[in-house]
Amino acid sequence: MLLNHYRTIVLPLVLLLLAAPFSADAITKTWNGTSGNWSDGSKWIPVGVPTSTDEVVINNGTVTLDVAPTVAGFTMSGGAIEGTSNLLVTGNLTQSGGNLGNFGDITVGGILLWSGGTVGNAAATATGSVFVAGAATFSGGGSKSLWKKTLQLNGGGSWTAGTITIGFGGILRVASGQTFTANNAASPSLSIGGVPGTFEIAGTLQKLGAGVLTVNAPVNHSGTIQAQAGI
Repeated sequence: MLLNHYRTIVLPLVLLLLAAPFSADAITKTWNGTSGNWSDGSKWIPVGVPTSTDEVVINNGTVTLDVAPTVAGFTMSGGAIEGTSNLLVTGNLTQSGGNLGNFGDITVGGILLWSGGTVGNAAATATGSVFVAGAATFSGGGSKSLWKKTLQLNGGGSWTAGTITIGFGGILRVASGQTFTANNAASPSLSIGGVPGTFEIAGTLQKLGAGVLTVNAPVNHSGTIQAQAGI
């Protein structure tokens, strides 16, 4: 009788444990600095291809997107992304250097933190778009280049320092209904340069701060430009 009672208690508990969702801990995967395919697990530290719950770090080397990966976060300070596949980042993307130069799209579900490096490749041949759902922040004194690709700010954003160079058909686009703020109160000037490249404003460009905003690229706007100072 006692044994039957024990089975009555344990069996529902086992079933409950089996039904509980399994959650894998996020791991930071760092590219080892060589050249190779994303799908080569031996190129990552720790060993293994990044999964959709992992954070990816690339400091140097060349990574070829031979697959279309999904990752939780992406940080790049150097090196290059190449290949013809798309990249999905469900969280945030941080770029302080290197080249995001795949021939495909990059979709960012979180925010974009851009303080340096190139969206596109050095040869200005990489096509595709970078779609940012969250707010974008352009900061730091480093040069930021947008070569051939389209960078679409679907969540608006802010720009506080540094030069953005748009070239080779690159497009910086502020989506309809969104506000992109150029605020250079602490920086002497902000400049967009590069031909042929285009600054498209379907939403609102808001200029704040006493510094000067210089735009040397063609501007297409169907939205609003608000200049409170320094233009």
